[in-house]
Amino acid sequence: WAQQASLVADRLFIDAAGRLVGEGNVQAFFEGVTLSAAAIAYDPAADRLTIEGPILIREPSGAILTAERAELDPRLEDGLLRGARLVLDRQLQLAANRIDRVGGLTALTGAAATSCQVCPGRAPLWSITAAQVIHDAKAGFLHFEDAVFRLRGVPILWLPRLRLPDPDNRRATGLLVPSLRTTDRLGPGIRLPFFIELGRTRDLTLTPYLSPATRTIEARYRQAFLQGDLS
Repeated sequence: WAQQASLVADRLFIDAAGRLVGEGNVQAFFEGVTLSAAAIAYDPAADRLTIEGPILIREPSGAILTAERAELDPRLEDGLLRGARLVLDRQLQLAANRIDRVGGLTALTGAAATSCQVCPGRAPLWSITAAQVIHDAKAGFLHFEDAVFRLRGVPILWLPRLRLPDPDNRRATGLLVPSLRTTDRLGPGIRLPFFIELGRTRDLTLTPYLSPATRTIEARYRQAFLQGDLS
């Protein structure tokens, strides 16, 4: 493992079990991935890393993982993270009881997703909770199972399955990030945009708008041409 990655820590030693142990301000680097932790131990027999948090992992894609503790392979790719949080493109954050990473897929168990600021003791404006969320980074999608859409913690809509494009996926059919809107006439309301890709040069966005005073839907069609575009 020492030939595959760089490890820096306040204290490095080999313990009685033959593990390479790093303690205090631990940092590991591998192919653009940066890991920071309180302590790390590499077991050459199992080819496994045991990491104690607080853990912070930054990936080349911009995704950020935090966790309380983890067991990962030396490439910092596959393994298990406990008490973890995943942040995609500094926009969408997903918290979970545990995160399993296998073969490019990230599975979050007991997960909640939101793009709103999360304050202690207060539910975010909107969130989606799910029994499990699978993030396929290669395809650019998030798959929710047993999903519940919530406003300020109040359940509004239940869906057995839900697919969302992740923030890096700029053109994919699916639900976009909801937004809150307040006007003098309509009061507080929420917009729930749904993007439909019609081809490489065309798309349609349908946006239901819900408030105490109205139930409407907005529609936006776009098409690009060689010399211009229309909306």
